[in-house]
Amino acid sequence: MQSRLSVMRNQILHLGAHESVREHRTPAYKLVVGVDAELVLRHGGHTLRAHAILMPPQAAHALEVPGIAVGLFWALGSPGVPWTSCATGPALFEGKLGADLRTWAKQVALTQGSQDADCGHEALRMLRLPRARRIDGRAEGTLRRLAAKPHTSLIELAARVRLSPERLRHLITEETRVPLREHRLLQKTMVALEHTLSGASLTSAAAAAQFSDQAHFTRTFVRFFGRTPSSRPLQARLYDCWAPRRP
Repeated sequence: MQSRLSVMRNQILHLGAHESVREHRTPAYKLVVGVDAELVLRHGGHTLRAHAILMPPQAAHALEVPGIAVGLFWALGSPGVPWTSCATGPALFEGKLGADLRTWAKQVALTQGSQDADCGHEALRMLRLPRARRIDGRAEGTLRRLAAKPHTSLIELAARVRLSPERLRHLITEETRVPLREHRLLQKTMVALEHTLSGASLTSAAAAAQFSDQAHFTRTFVRFFGRTPSSRPLQARLYDCWAPRRP
């Protein structure tokens, strides 16, 4: 797969089969659709089964995929996605919406996502997430700067919006319900993932994303995705220009 390293991405698509991911939580929306079997979700001490599951940001869960599944991750604030979520648990889809999502997932699986860069927009259209509310302009500007340059220091970010670093941290958490540190780590992880998808080693990818070392990148990846970066699914792609990335 070709990966344009000149842009930041806000949407990850993956195609997996017969896999199990340990408990994790991601500061992003996550949709998983089983193409040929129900998914088995473990959340809050309960075991749930469904063909399509939407997890809100920061919701801890583990997942088993008995067959083929398509997954999508959307960063907060990306096109058509709210900056925050009131939900704390999963949404399970069966009935007509579940059937429509399975039809969509089958098509994505057949093409491995390569023929339709708008597949995520189609899924969002079906899900009808709550309309994105406006957030404080200082918070939004900070997060977009962070997406463009994830290693920007907190002091520099705070100075741009004329806030103290502590006040900026509180503002981001208040507005998005996700700590600033988690936003930064997700963007850095996506930078590293872009590099690995382009053939870079884990060590090189971690350095490009300015993780302290490969171990830090691996720990963060496991915390967000429930798997190591070396055990990626059958296919993974990054879509959607988020913000120009500066070296």
